[in-house]
Amino acid sequence: MKKTNNKIILIVVLATIFGMLSGLVGTVIARVYVLEKAFNIPLLGEINLSGNYFGQQGLVIRGAKKVIVEQNTKALETINSANNSIVAIFEKKKITDEKSDKNIKNIIETAYNLKDEVGQGLVITSDGWIISSYTPKSYNSDIATKTKENIIAGYVIIDNNKKIYSIEKIILDTVTGYSFWKIQANDLPVKVFVEAKNVHNGQMVLAVNWDGSSFLSTIVDKNKDDKKLYKTSDNFFNKIKLAAVPSSDFWGSFVFNLNSDLIALIGNKGEIKLISDLAPCIDCLLGNEKIEYPKLGINYLDLSDFVFNKDHINKGALIYPNETGTAVNKGSLAEKAGLKTGDIILSINNILLDETNKLENILKHFSVKDEILIKYLRDNKEFEVKIVL
Repeated sequence: MKKTNNKIILIVVLATIFGMLSGLVGTVIARVYVLEKAFNIPLLGEINLSGNYFGQQGLVIRGAKKVIVEQNTKALETINSANNSIVAIFEKKKITDEKSDKNIKNIIETAYNLKDEVGQGLVITSDGWIISSYTPKSYNSDIATKTKENIIAGYVIIDNNKKIYSIEKIILDTVTGYSFWKIQANDLPVKVFVEAKNVHNGQMVLAVNWDGSSFLSTIVDKNKDDKKLYKTSDNFFNKIKLAAVPSSDFWGSFVFNLNSDLIALIGNKGEIKLISDLAPCIDCLLGNEKIEYPKLGINYLDLSDFVFNKDHINKGALIYPNETGTAVNKGSLAEKAGLKTGDIILSINNILLDETNKLENILKHFSVKDEILIKYLRDNKEFEVKIVL
């Protein structure tokens, strides 16, 4: 009788265990074959957006339950689109037996390891201008023309189609440290530059690298450098902060929105700067192949950042000393125009300064030699002055 009872207990235990296992297996099968195929819900909360890039590196999104399916598609499209416009800079190598091998891709792969780039760049014009955070160490604006030519001859640029380009010239922007490389090309794919006003906290963005690696994050702080009490009219570049910080592998890379438009550049130390801030510089470069910035030369308080009672002006830029006691820079356009400490700039070309239209952002829309009309308040009287930047 005792043996019979033991057998019954054993059967019940085994039946319970197998029942639990079958339920678990059924859940997994349902998720894999029903949920995932019907609703594109991944098995373990992970979405892999790896593409067919050389190096086989791609984007993996953790916690995929929180990500909208449409965003996954947009992210993959952005990665593919961005890679078409990203190029890499290599030290030039001598190619041997070129005549005996008609397959140019094999020649390049033999001569260059595509992971050994010294820098990367992004196409900004269809006729071959490229922006990069990399500049040869020995290259600067003051060296002789012949020396520049010798340095330039030591580099090539390769795109993601493994096409090799010779470099015509390099122009260095000493203000930002970025350089502009010109290659002989036509119909290169270019990206739309996102204006600063269309960059928002909480916006999802992708950092994309030359080797196909991608990093998904969101903007948590726009105008990161905009935290001091006083501001400067000549602050050309504001930094942004991301919720998750890209590793050093992404230094020198580029940040896009999910429409594949260019938002920012990641510098060689990881700082992230808006591309819209570079627009005047690029316009100037394309116009006369020089880098110039329109400078006014004042420090100020943005009155729209403060709360006043109804008897005070709460908009405009109050010319105000910085930590060194300087309000109007010596020899600046502002000094020559007669602007002084305590003056309140009300408008530029009839654009009123307020919480939306900041002084430094308005100035970024102008180029060197543009004439602007400044209206300002002094001792409760309104004045105006014209300045050629």
